[in-house]
Amino acid sequence: MLEIEVSTVADQSLFEQSAYTLETGLGGRWTQRLDGLDERYWDLQVKTQIITLHLQHYLGICVLIPSGCEQLAHGFASCSAARRAGSADGHIAGAIYRVACFAGKPAPTGC
Repeated sequence: MLEIEVSTVADQSLFEQSAYTLETGLGGRWTQRLDGLDERYWDLQVKTQIITLHLQHYLGICVLIPSGCEQLAHGFASCSAARRAGSADGHIAGAIYRVACFAGKPAPTGC
């Protein structure tokens, strides 16, 4: 499993913007949304895989991607609309772009 940090701050607004970005960028649907006092786990089903968006009060926000799904990360990172600087889209795309690079994929074009 690959864990990518989106933010070291547990910002609720950034979490929800990140959720929207993942959903639209990857074309999935939310299958489970668990919201607690200081943690949130949302599972996004993309084809046959589950990607988890996690917020933890002391650690921030991260995305958990199952091993073998690096192609999904690479495909999303190449979305030029998600690369706007300073936006939640840019944070998520940047994080997923790092996963694609970590997995040894070529750099996306058109970003």
